[in-house]
Amino acid sequence: MKAAPGLRRGLTLAEAIVSMFILLAGVTVMVRLFHTSLRYSTLVDNQSIATVLAERQMEKVRGWSRTIHLTQPFSNWATCPGLGMTSTDTDFPGFEIKVGATLQKIYSPCSLFESLFPASEQRTLNASTRKVTVSVYWGDQLEYDLVSLVSIPTGEPPNPATATVNAGTGTLSQGSRTSVSVSATNSLGQPLPDLFFNYIIQPGAGNTGGGNGALDVARDGRTVTMRHCIYDLATPVPNITGYGVGTCTVRVLALYRGKPVQGATANIDMQP
Repeated sequence: MKAAPGLRRGLTLAEAIVSMFILLAGVTVMVRLFHTSLRYSTLVDNQSIATVLAERQMEKVRGWSRTIHLTQPFSNWATCPGLGMTSTDTDFPGFEIKVGATLQKIYSPCSLFESLFPASEQRTLNASTRKVTVSVYWGDQLEYDLVSLVSIPTGEPPNPATATVNAGTGTLSQGSRTSVSVSATNSLGQPLPDLFFNYIIQPGAGNTGGGNGALDVARDGRTVTMRHCIYDLATPVPNITGYGVGTCTVRVLALYRGKPVQGATANIDMQP
């Protein structure tokens, strides 16, 4: 039979059930999307807070270093704020902050250039830079790390440094060797690490002067041996061509923040 004209046909039970399932699926998807967006929004907010806390703590470390290391050796990090311990921020109690600081080796002039040389000959700065890591923890083991390098602060007064040069002996017989050691301090008496020194032999003056010799200097300028002889450097393998008898000194020169650091040994007697 045909429906009477003007009457609208309703939904069957099957159509109603299918419609309900479609509506329920849509609502479920919307709820899950809302929950996911809320969770990621909270995560982004927490990461932003962690970033601010890490940057704030890093500035505390930098400010502490600028204050402390102008008058104390750079190796002194015992009182660094937050070092090796977990603390909380009063404004954000759900976040924990921890600071780590380790020596960082850097290269002069750069790691790419120095990689062309054997490790024993590379010019490295081993004690003048620290790698500082500020870690912020929150929630379910979530973590944000901020890493930066902190070096010896500037602010050195004029004529900042002097070098002390010592030879292993005050006399050298022909052909014998001695080591030469160098240390440098700033105007406050603090040791200056990681300087690269250049060396020359300066003959002494007067009747007992005129001494000379040869220097075997490591590429980084931190290890040097002096020998009582004169080499002929024109040949591929240097030959001894004579002996510079008399007194002489070993003079050193380095640059610290663009300023010269100089020193010399006491007279060394190059014996006949």
